[in-house]
Amino acid sequence: RLCTKSRRAKVRQSKNRRGRRVFSPVIPDTTTEPVCNHPDQMAELARYIADEMNRNLLHPTVQKLKKLLNYDAAQETRQWMMSLPINGETR
Repeated sequence: RLCTKSRRAKVRQSKNRRGRRVFSPVIPDTTTEPVCNHPDQMAELARYIADEMNRNLLHPTVQKLKKLLNYDAAQETRQWMMSLPINGETR
């Protein structure tokens, strides 16, 4: 779910759950001219992609993305380490 601008600004100024400060991006001191005059449309694009994924939950592509996002490399490494032989013995 996407955050609103005011909610993002509030998060930047607050502390996270562990009490550590949440840092906002560094704002440069110098002003530069934009390379192009096109508006930033990443939020709209992300909202569209999220809506499409929510509408098509059973589509194979969405299922593959879900599987890839839930991949736990640490768990896979632990399973691999447990399957290795110790001193020539198999487990």
